[in-house]
Formats: sequence, C-alpha cells, structure tokens
Amino acid sequence: MTVFVIIAFLVILGIVLYGEYQKDLDRKRQLVEEDKERERQRASYRAKQETEPPTPSPTARKFITRKVSAPPVERPLYAEDCLTSEQEKQAIHVTNKGVPNIEFKTWQNRLVPTVPEGIVNPHSRSLYKFGIFIFDVHGVYYHEQAAREATNLPGESAKLVREPNNPHDPNAIAIYDTNEVVPLGYVNKQNAKRLAPRLDAGEDFVAFFTAVGDKANEDFYSQVVVMNRKLAEEIL
Repeated sequence: MTVFVIIAFLVILGIVLYGEYQKDLDRKRQLVEEDKERERQRASYRAKQETEPPTPSPTARKFITRKVSAPPVERPLYAEDCLTSEQEKQAIHVTNKGVPNIEFKTWQNRLVPTVPEGIVNPHSRSLYKFGIFIFDVHGVYYHEQAAREATNLPGESAKLVREPNNPHDPNAIAIYDTNEVVPLGYVNKQNAKRLAPRLDAGEDFVAFFTAVGDKANEDFYSQVVVMNRKLAEEIL
C-alpha cells in the first residue's frame, strides 16, 4: 500500500512538474515571438523614417499659452536616431548669448532637442548639465485615466507643484496639465532632487509636454521638459 501511494505521488508530481515546464516553455516561446515582432516593427519604422530634418517647433510663447497641439507620437525615438555621446560633446556648445545651441523641433509628432548635427537623446546627461531636464512622468500607471484625459499633447504647458509634505519623498513634485484638476504623475526622484531646492528658492521654470502615447507594452506614458524661463525664452 505504501509503495502504491509513493508511486501515485511521484506520478502526480511528475504531471504537475511537466505542466509547469510546458507553461514555462510556452512563456519563453511567446517572449521570443514578441522580441521578433518588436524587431520587425523597428525595422519597418526605420524603413519608413522620413529623410527630412526635424522641423522647427513653435515659439516659447506658444508653449506657455497652450496654443500648440500635436497628435500622439507615431513611433518611439530610438538611440540610433540620436547623436552618440561623443558626437554630442563635439556638437553642443554655448553660444555668444551664454546658452546652449539647442533647439526644440518637431519629429514624428514629438518635440525633440536638436543641434545642427542631429537629435540629442532626451535622456542625455548633456542636457541637464545645461539646465534642461527631460523625463518620463513618473507614476502615470496610478494616474492613467487622468493622464489620458489631460491636455498634455506635445507642446502643451505643464505645471509643477511642490509637495514638501509628501510622505514618500520630501522632494516630490507633482505634474499637472493647465486644468490643474488632478496630478498626472510626478517628477522622477533623481530630477526632483535637482529641481526641488530651486523651486523652493522661487526659481521660475517653464515646463511643457514633449511626447505622449502608448508604449509597445500598452502602458501609457507622458514626457515633459523643464527649464528655467529665461533659458526657455532664449532657445525656444
């Protein structure tokens, strides 16, 4: 009887383990297929990429007064679309006005920082060193409905609101659209740490949305650029 029970247990265990193995194998196959599909999409996007340079964006005044709107982004911005870090070092410099030679232009329905040589990666360290902070709005997952309904198309103004009593982060900065009903998300912690002391000191910043849409994994996202108002008036 004991032997029978042991054999039955081993058979059941084997069936369960085999079932889990098959599930794991199916998941791996699905991930491989998804990777292949993403690569096909990227190849298709690159093939369709326009050869014309990015077109100049509207002026800072239009950003500030919310007269600009654009459809959601048509495709992601890949690293290969942008200058390399070495190219950035050669291309970005301070003009005789004392500001970087960066200009925001429209590309694939998003606003991107550019220099004559090409697009500067929005996540490049070169930008924040010049006082230009571009980042994906943090926590959109928890505020997705508000973010989808917001006035946050590329070029629309954003508002930064400090939350010094936020229990999760004393440097917290909430991001609102111009309707200021509910926050769409927050500045990520790294940039909040840089910006919070300057906001608390009364520095005047301009913020506007540069991109909005759904990622490949169907998560909604929104991207914002923040800079000192005087700098914005010079480069936008």
